[in-house]
Parts: sequence; structure tokens; C-alpha cells
Amino acid sequence: MRQHFPALVGWVVYGALLGIISQALQDGAEYFFGPEPAPKAPAVSVNKRIVILGGGFAGMHAAECLEETLRGDASISLTLVVQTELMFCVGPRHRSRRCCRHPRRPYLRSVGVFG
Repeated sequence: MRQHFPALVGWVVYGALLGIISQALQDGAEYFFGPEPAPKAPAVSVNKRIVILGGGFAGMHAAECLEETLRGDASISLTLVVQTELMFCVGPRHRSRRCCRHPRRPYLRSVGVFG
């Protein structure tokens, strides 16, 4: 352990000198060139985007509930990503030919349907 002590002291002195030189250079640059300008605030307002993947029954229900809950907030945009424009409903007996097709857009007024 004692054999490593001189090396440890050397590294501590090296780090301290490096910090002092770095601080002196920064202070000198600030003195000659002036203070660094403050960063500019972003020009674009930060909007929240909610993306719902899948427009099945759960995706449509989530989009309808979020649309109703966040109706007055213009800073939040809702997007529903679907594979097809139509929503298919099969009757209780899948072998029967009874099938209905409903377009998604009339149900969602402020949600962007993407697909």
C-alpha cells in the first residue's frame, strides 16, 4: 500500500493543476471575450402527441375516451394509426355471412386517423 502512495499524490497534484489551468483559461476567455450568451428559448411550443397503435375495439375505445377527456386542450394531439379505414364487426356466429363494416372517421372528430 505504501508503494502506491507517491503515485496517488502525483495524480492528485496533476488533477488539481489541470483544474486550476482549466479554470484560469475559462476566466481569461470570459474577461477578454465577454460572458457567454444565454441559450435562446425554443421558438416552437412543445405540444404533447398521443399515438394509439391499432384501431380495433380497444384502440377505438381508447381514442374515444381520450377525445372526450381532452376535448378542450389544444396543446394535445391524438393520432390513431390503423391498417384499414373500415372497422369490421363479425356476428356471433363467425360462419354466418353477417358482417358489418363501419368507417372510423365519423366516430372520431378531433382524432387524426392515419392509415
